[in-house]
Amino acid sequence: MGFGFPAAIGAQIACPDKLVVDIAGDGSIQMNIQEMATAMQYGLPVKIAILNNGYLGMVRQWQELFFAGRYACTEMDYAPDFVKLAEAYGAVGLRASHVDEVEAVLAHEISHVANGDMVTLTLVQGVVNTFVIFLARVVGHFIDRAVLRNESGHGIGYFVSVMVAQVLLGILASIIVMWVSRQREFRADAGSAKLNGSQPMIRALARLDRGAPAALPESLEAFGISGSKRHGFQKLFMSHPPIAERIAALQKG
Repeated sequence: MGFGFPAAIGAQIACPDKLVVDIAGDGSIQMNIQEMATAMQYGLPVKIAILNNGYLGMVRQWQELFFAGRYACTEMDYAPDFVKLAEAYGAVGLRASHVDEVEAVLAHEISHVANGDMVTLTLVQGVVNTFVIFLARVVGHFIDRAVLRNESGHGIGYFVSVMVAQVLLGILASIIVMWVSRQREFRADAGSAKLNGSQPMIRALARLDRGAPAALPESLEAFGISGSKRHGFQKLFMSHPPIAERIAALQKG
Protein backbone atom coordinates (compact mmCIF):
# COMPACT_ATOMS: atom_id res chain seq x y z
CA MET A 1 0.00 0.00 0.00
CA GLY A 2 1.22 3.46 -0.85
CA PHE A 3 3.55 2.21 -3.58
CA GLY A 4 1.59 3.67 -6.50
CA PHE A 5 2.41 7.36 -6.11
CA PRO A 6 6.20 7.03 -5.62
CA ALA A 7 6.25 4.52 -8.50
CA ALA A 8 4.35 7.00 -10.67
CA ILE A 9 6.90 9.70 -9.85
CA GLY A 10 9.70 7.36 -10.91
CA ALA A 11 7.84 6.43 -14.11
CA GLN A 12 7.31 10.11 -14.94
CA ILE A 13 11.02 10.85 -14.47
CA ALA A 14 11.91 7.90 -16.71
CA CYS A 15 9.30 8.83 -19.33
CA PRO A 16 8.87 12.62 -19.16
CA ASP A 17 6.82 12.77 -22.38
CA LYS A 18 4.29 10.13 -21.31
CA LEU A 19 1.03 10.51 -19.42
CA VAL A 20 1.46 8.84 -16.02
CA VAL A 21 -1.61 8.18 -13.87
CA ASP A 22 -1.65 6.73 -10.35
CA ILE A 23 -5.02 5.19 -9.46
CA ALA A 24 -5.10 5.00 -5.67
CA GLY A 25 -7.52 4.53 -2.82
CA ASP A 26 -8.00 7.18 -0.17
CA GLY A 27 -5.98 5.01 2.23
CA SER A 28 -3.12 4.18 -0.10
CA ILE A 29 -2.48 7.75 -1.21
CA GLN A 30 -2.09 8.93 2.38
CA MET A 31 0.84 6.55 2.90
CA ASN A 32 3.08 8.78 0.77
CA ILE A 33 1.08 11.94 0.17
CA GLN A 34 4.12 13.99 1.25
CA GLU A 35 5.72 13.08 -2.09
CA MET A 36 3.44 15.72 -3.61
CA ALA A 37 6.24 18.07 -2.61
CA THR A 38 8.69 16.03 -4.71
CA ALA A 39 6.41 16.10 -7.74
CA MET A 40 5.92 19.85 -7.45
CA GLN A 41 9.60 20.58 -6.79
CA TYR A 42 10.67 18.81 -9.97
CA GLY A 43 7.69 19.85 -12.09
CA LEU A 44 6.43 16.28 -12.63
CA PRO A 45 2.90 16.26 -14.13
CA VAL A 46 1.83 12.98 -12.47
CA LYS A 47 -1.95 12.54 -12.36
CA ILE A 48 -3.57 10.93 -9.32
CA ALA A 49 -7.07 9.47 -9.45
CA ILE A 50 -8.22 8.91 -5.85
CA LEU A 51 -11.10 6.51 -5.18
CA ASN A 52 -12.85 7.35 -1.93
CA ASN A 53 -13.74 3.77 -1.00
CA GLY A 54 -13.27 4.48 2.71
CA TYR A 55 -11.02 1.49 3.49
CA LEU A 56 -7.42 0.41 3.70
CA GLY A 57 -8.25 -1.77 0.73
CA MET A 58 -5.35 -4.21 0.59
CA VAL A 59 -5.50 -5.08 4.27
CA ARG A 60 -9.29 -5.37 4.16
CA GLN A 61 -8.99 -7.72 1.18
CA TRP A 62 -6.72 -10.04 3.13
CA GLN A 63 -9.10 -9.94 6.10
CA GLU A 64 -11.96 -10.84 3.78
CA LEU A 65 -10.13 -13.68 2.00
CA PHE A 66 -8.14 -15.30 4.80
CA PHE A 67 -9.75 -14.22 8.06
CA ALA A 68 -13.43 -14.89 7.36
CA GLY A 69 -14.32 -11.24 7.15
CA ARG A 70 -13.12 -10.40 10.64
CA TYR A 71 -12.29 -6.79 9.83
CA ALA A 72 -10.11 -4.78 12.14
CA CYS A 73 -8.74 -1.24 11.81
CA THR A 74 -9.33 -1.04 8.07
CA GLU A 75 -12.41 1.16 7.85
CA MET A 76 -11.71 4.88 7.41
CA ASP A 77 -14.44 7.04 8.83
CA TYR A 78 -12.58 10.22 8.04
CA ALA A 79 -10.39 11.38 5.17
CA PRO A 80 -8.99 14.82 4.33
CA ASP A 81 -10.35 17.05 1.59
CA PHE A 82 -7.97 15.99 -1.17
CA VAL A 83 -8.79 19.03 -3.30
CA LYS A 84 -7.64 21.34 -0.53
CA LEU A 85 -4.68 19.08 0.16
CA ALA A 86 -3.58 19.36 -3.47
CA GLU A 87 -3.89 23.13 -3.25
CA ALA A 88 -1.73 23.14 -0.11
CA TYR A 89 1.09 21.66 -2.17
CA GLY A 90 0.50 24.12 -5.01
CA ALA A 91 -1.07 21.45 -7.23
CA VAL A 92 -4.49 21.30 -8.83
CA GLY A 93 -7.27 19.20 -7.31
CA LEU A 94 -10.67 18.52 -8.83
CA ARG A 95 -13.61 16.59 -7.41
CA ALA A 96 -15.94 14.41 -9.48
CA SER A 97 -19.09 12.71 -8.18
CA HIS A 98 -20.67 11.34 -11.37
CA VAL A 99 -19.32 9.35 -14.29
CA ASP A 100 -19.50 12.19 -16.80
CA GLU A 101 -17.76 14.49 -14.31
CA VAL A 102 -14.99 11.93 -13.89
CA GLU A 103 -14.49 11.90 -17.65
CA ALA A 104 -14.48 15.71 -17.73
CA VAL A 105 -11.94 16.00 -14.92
CA LEU A 106 -9.66 13.38 -16.52
CA ALA A 107 -9.92 15.18 -19.85
CA HIS A 108 -9.00 18.43 -18.09
CA GLU A 109 -5.86 16.87 -16.60
CA ILE A 110 -4.91 15.16 -19.86
CA SER A 111 -5.20 18.55 -21.56
CA HIS A 112 -2.72 19.95 -19.05
CA VAL A 113 -0.26 17.24 -20.12
CA ALA A 114 -0.96 17.72 -23.82
CA ASN A 115 -0.41 21.47 -23.47
CA GLY A 116 2.82 20.96 -21.51
CA ASP A 117 1.51 23.21 -18.76
CA MET A 118 3.70 21.96 -15.90
CA VAL A 119 6.89 22.40 -17.92
CA THR A 120 5.73 25.70 -19.40
CA LEU A 121 4.90 27.27 -16.05
CA THR A 122 8.21 26.11 -14.57
CA LEU A 123 10.11 27.60 -17.52
CA VAL A 124 8.19 30.88 -17.32
CA GLN A 125 8.93 31.11 -13.59
CA GLY A 126 12.62 30.48 -14.22
CA VAL A 127 12.85 32.99 -17.07
CA VAL A 128 11.11 35.82 -15.23
CA ASN A 129 13.18 35.17 -12.09
CA THR A 130 16.33 35.43 -14.19
CA PHE A 131 15.19 38.74 -15.64
CA VAL A 132 14.31 40.02 -12.17
CA ILE A 133 17.83 39.33 -10.90
CA PHE A 134 19.50 40.70 -14.05
CA LEU A 135 17.43 43.87 -14.35
CA ALA A 136 17.69 44.58 -10.61
CA ARG A 137 21.48 44.61 -10.94
CA VAL A 138 21.31 46.83 -14.01
CA VAL A 139 19.15 49.30 -12.10
CA GLY A 140 21.46 49.15 -9.08
CA HIS A 141 24.54 49.73 -11.23
CA PHE A 142 22.90 52.68 -13.00
CA ILE A 143 21.84 54.35 -9.76
CA ASP A 144 25.23 53.71 -8.17
CA ARG A 145 27.15 55.15 -11.13
CA ALA A 146 24.87 57.75 -12.75
CA VAL A 147 22.92 59.04 -9.75
CA LEU A 148 25.23 58.61 -6.77
CA ARG A 149 28.41 59.13 -8.82
CA ASN A 150 30.22 56.23 -7.21
CA GLU A 151 33.25 55.42 -9.38
CA SER A 152 35.04 52.73 -7.35
CA GLY A 153 33.39 49.38 -6.81
CA HIS A 154 29.82 49.15 -5.60
CA GLY A 155 28.63 51.40 -2.81
CA ILE A 156 25.73 50.99 -0.40
CA GLY A 157 23.46 52.67 -2.95
CA TYR A 158 23.99 49.76 -5.32
CA PHE A 159 22.97 47.13 -2.81
CA VAL A 160 19.95 49.08 -1.56
CA SER A 161 18.84 49.76 -5.13
CA VAL A 162 19.19 46.11 -6.08
CA MET A 163 17.08 44.96 -3.14
CA VAL A 164 14.33 47.49 -3.84
CA ALA A 165 14.37 46.72 -7.57
CA GLN A 166 14.14 42.97 -6.89
CA VAL A 167 11.06 43.50 -4.72
CA LEU A 168 9.32 45.68 -7.31
CA LEU A 169 10.31 43.55 -10.29
CA GLY A 170 9.40 40.42 -8.30
CA ILE A 171 5.85 41.74 -7.92
CA LEU A 172 5.67 42.30 -11.67
CA ALA A 173 7.10 38.81 -12.27
CA SER A 174 4.43 37.29 -10.00
CA ILE A 175 1.71 39.01 -12.01
CA ILE A 176 3.12 37.50 -15.22
CA VAL A 177 3.39 33.99 -13.75
CA MET A 178 -0.13 34.13 -12.27
CA TRP A 179 -1.52 35.29 -15.64
CA VAL A 180 0.12 32.29 -17.34
CA SER A 181 -1.30 30.01 -14.61
CA ARG A 182 -4.83 31.34 -15.14
CA GLN A 183 -4.58 30.96 -18.91
CA ARG A 184 -3.49 27.33 -18.61
CA GLU A 185 -6.68 26.57 -16.66
CA PHE A 186 -8.82 28.11 -19.40
CA ARG A 187 -6.91 26.06 -22.01
CA ALA A 188 -7.32 22.84 -20.01
CA ASP A 189 -11.05 23.51 -19.60
CA ALA A 190 -11.31 24.04 -23.36
CA GLY A 191 -9.37 20.83 -23.94
CA SER A 192 -11.79 18.94 -21.70
CA ALA A 193 -14.73 20.40 -23.61
CA LYS A 194 -13.14 19.35 -26.90
CA LEU A 195 -12.63 15.77 -25.72
CA ASN A 196 -15.81 15.27 -23.75
CA GLY A 197 -18.18 18.16 -24.40
CA SER A 198 -18.55 21.33 -22.36
CA GLN A 199 -21.51 20.38 -20.15
CA PRO A 200 -19.75 17.68 -18.05
CA MET A 201 -16.90 20.08 -17.25
CA ILE A 202 -19.38 22.84 -16.42
CA ARG A 203 -21.18 20.51 -14.01
CA ALA A 204 -17.90 19.43 -12.42
CA LEU A 205 -16.87 23.05 -11.89
CA ALA A 206 -20.29 23.97 -10.52
CA ARG A 207 -20.14 21.06 -8.08
CA LEU A 208 -16.66 22.11 -6.99
CA ASP A 209 -17.92 25.64 -6.38
CA ARG A 210 -20.88 24.42 -4.32
CA GLY A 211 -18.85 21.82 -2.46
CA ALA A 212 -16.06 24.10 -1.23
CA PRO A 213 -16.01 23.29 2.51
CA ALA A 214 -14.51 26.52 3.72
CA ALA A 215 -12.76 29.61 2.51
CA LEU A 216 -9.00 29.68 2.51
CA PRO A 217 -7.23 32.21 4.73
CA GLU A 218 -7.04 35.60 3.02
CA SER A 219 -3.26 35.28 2.63
CA LEU A 220 -3.74 32.04 0.62
CA GLU A 221 -7.06 32.78 -1.07
CA ALA A 222 -5.52 33.78 -4.40
CA PHE A 223 -3.94 30.32 -4.79
CA GLY A 224 -7.17 28.33 -4.40
CA ILE A 225 -8.47 26.31 -7.33
CA SER A 226 -11.91 27.88 -7.02
CA GLY A 227 -10.45 31.35 -7.34
CA SER A 228 -11.54 34.12 -5.03
CA LYS A 229 -13.84 37.11 -4.88
CA ARG A 230 -10.98 39.54 -5.30
CA HIS A 231 -11.21 42.39 -7.78
CA GLY A 232 -8.94 44.99 -9.31
CA PHE A 233 -5.23 44.83 -8.54
CA GLN A 234 -5.57 41.86 -6.18
CA LYS A 235 -7.09 39.78 -8.96
CA LEU A 236 -3.76 39.91 -10.81
CA PHE A 237 -2.24 37.60 -8.18
CA MET A 238 -4.76 34.75 -8.53
CA SER A 239 -3.29 31.45 -9.75
CA HIS A 240 -6.73 30.16 -10.83
CA PRO A 241 -9.59 32.08 -12.47
CA PRO A 242 -12.84 32.27 -10.50
CA ILE A 243 -15.03 29.28 -11.26
CA ALA A 244 -17.77 31.56 -12.56
CA GLU A 245 -15.40 32.90 -15.22
CA ARG A 246 -14.32 29.39 -16.20
CA ILE A 247 -17.92 28.30 -16.57
CA ALA A 248 -18.73 31.42 -18.61
CA ALA A 249 -15.78 30.72 -20.93
CA LEU A 250 -16.99 27.16 -21.50
CA GLN A 251 -20.54 28.36 -22.19
CA LYS A 252 -19.23 30.80 -24.81
CA GLY A 253 -17.38 27.93 -26.47
